[in-house]
Amino acid sequence: MSEPICNKPSSPVSVPGPSLGSVRSARPDILALVALGLILGLTCRGHFTKPHNDFYQFRETGRSLICGELPATFKRAPVYPILIAAFGSAIEAALLVDVGKHPDLLAAEWINALLLPLNGVLVFLIGRRWFGGAARWASVWFLVLPIGLFCTAHALAEPLLVATLLLTVLAVQRGSRWAYPLAALASMTRYDAAGLIAGLFVVDLLRTRRPFPAVARAALASVPLLIWLILTAATWRERSYDHYLSQIRDDPRFDPVWALATPLRCVFDYEKVRLRLPAPIAGLEPALRQAAAALPAGLALVGAFVAVRRRDQALIVVLIAFAAYTLVHALFPFREFRFGYPLAPLILLAAGFGLNEQRERLERLRALLGRGLTLLLAVLLALLVWVVVRETEPFRLRGDFLNPWAVTLPVLAVLGVVVVWATPLLARGKALSRATLLLAGVTLAMVQIRTALPSFGWGANMANIVESARWIGANTRPEQRVLSAEPGVLRLYAGLEPRERFLGFEQMEAKTWPEIVRECRQRSIEYIIWHDQQFGEHGPVYAKKMGLARFDVLGDPAGVADDVVVERQYRNYPNLWIFRVLPTRTPAPEP
Repeated sequence: MSEPICNKPSSPVSVPGPSLGSVRSARPDILALVALGLILGLTCRGHFTKPHNDFYQFRETGRSLICGELPATFKRAPVYPILIAAFGSAIEAALLVDVGKHPDLLAAEWINALLLPLNGVLVFLIGRRWFGGAARWASVWFLVLPIGLFCTAHALAEPLLVATLLLTVLAVQRGSRWAYPLAALASMTRYDAAGLIAGLFVVDLLRTRRPFPAVARAALASVPLLIWLILTAATWRERSYDHYLSQIRDDPRFDPVWALATPLRCVFDYEKVRLRLPAPIAGLEPALRQAAAALPAGLALVGAFVAVRRRDQALIVVLIAFAAYTLVHALFPFREFRFGYPLAPLILLAAGFGLNEQRERLERLRALLGRGLTLLLAVLLALLVWVVVRETEPFRLRGDFLNPWAVTLPVLAVLGVVVVWATPLLARGKALSRATLLLAGVTLAMVQIRTALPSFGWGANMANIVESARWIGANTRPEQRVLSAEPGVLRLYAGLEPRERFLGFEQMEAKTWPEIVRECRQRSIEYIIWHDQQFGEHGPVYAKKMGLARFDVLGDPAGVADDVVVERQYRNYPNLWIFRVLPTRTPAPEP
């Protein structure tokens, strides 16, 4: 039998070593990261009054599954939906009063808020085995990713996918038998993580040189996904609406450049970030942004090369999963920036690994520069102080910002970084270099969070959609059918039953407004909900799928007064109308 690779001298980093410190020494960092993650996660929680459009399908899939029923569609992988529904049911049973939000939405918000500190700690634990205590900075960088804060604030599956990816990598590092089950869990959180199973199979084969056990373990880990795909195929005609496979079939494309560039932009979005530099060097700002984006990418390539050369098991799994994930999204027709988020912590970890491999060269450079390095650090420290002061201006001049996020999030994050690590770092010697590193971390946190603010907005700009759903639930009968672009929010606040009560615009066959009115009457649709942000809210692809242009006449209620009457109107967030469809008018008898 071949000797396992993890026991060979050439594979040092998958197995913990005493040089990286004891678990006890890591506790202050873990506690600090948990505190920072909680500050950010809990501040993000519940920011948006209206959930992301993906949430409704997650919630309804989970509710069906925990009731022992087949979901309306097999588009969504089941892990996140089941979590939402299970915790939502527990919250529903525990709540004695109405807190203003549906229990399932509360569950999703709390799950994502708590996943942020968990994922930050996982990044630190994985990185610590590869490059020691410096992993704290990789974790801080991860925690303040703008797209990570956005996904945390929304009820989206990405934070859970990140957790399952990182847990799998950590299990591989520790040689745990849980690696395959965790990879199976990740693939059932979202299908694009199935590359983890392939990565484990390759590492297993390299380690044991025995094909049969490796194939058996990989096949066993694939069983849940295989069963789900069989159910998808068996119910394709009835339960495949808007499935990912249909989207790929209907809009075939291959764009590996976008699929590779997006995770790198998630790490540092050089297109959106703006650095506030002193006027004499302000012209260098674009080049510095490009360099800041290129640095982690280049170091990650170094880390990948070293990992393959040394056959580091965990990093090989990461590379194969990364390649499979990138391939899936090169084929997938939708271009959502958040799709790059699950790979961002893997890039940061690979970059940290690559930087650690260059430490001898960096030490030689330090010795070569001598006092010149001290001068360089002093200049850099002064520059960082200036940048940090500039970054605090929006927080001191609150009148320039209506958004409370511009005050709350950055200040809390910066305080977390400074208070936790300033004194211990400066007390260990090399105060100048450590102070520079600390201020660099503070600057990164403030710049990244400031970059995130525009994507949050006010948070209640779609509140009237929720209010309209509440009105429907309180003022209509179950047999009265409702047509809208957001049937999911109606089912959330007005009830899942009867199942066919709430219809989406895409379910209407009529092509013109007179035909739509006729079809509404034929199908007993009594209410239509329309607002003036439909096209921006759903984007051009789904606007076309739903045929929103057919309903554009509803933007001028006076023009359709012969067919519908305004039952309820809400202004500004957005401007929204609930129309009641008038019954067919009986022509007056001739005299």
